[in-house]
Amino acid sequence: EASKMLNMPISYILFSDIAKLLIPYIFINFVMQIKGAMEFSVGLMFLGLAKFDPTHWGVMLNYALYQAGALYTAKGFHYLFFIILNIVLLIYGGILLSQGVEEVFNPRLRGNE
Repeated sequence: EASKMLNMPISYILFSDIAKLLIPYIFINFVMQIKGAMEFSVGLMFLGLAKFDPTHWGVMLNYALYQAGALYTAKGFHYLFFIILNIVLLIYGGILLSQGVEEVFNPRLRGNE
């Protein structure tokens, strides 16, 4: 409203007032879409429904469970553990990145510097 009263152009209002508030939400949604796509891809590859790629995390999980016996022996557990750890850390890193973007663009979350 204040920008309208000062006769600011609509492009200025959109990019300076509205975009600052929307960028964190867009980025958070983008990170969540990446997370969902990655989980979907790993799930398809784990089930064997996608083209075989031996470097894919889904194939590695499949090998760890069914050929290395990760659930039954302590010897094969590290195969399963480190693949899941990589997936979780990648998702957690994206979430932390989106929180950082939100702190940059949201003036209420900034500390007194």
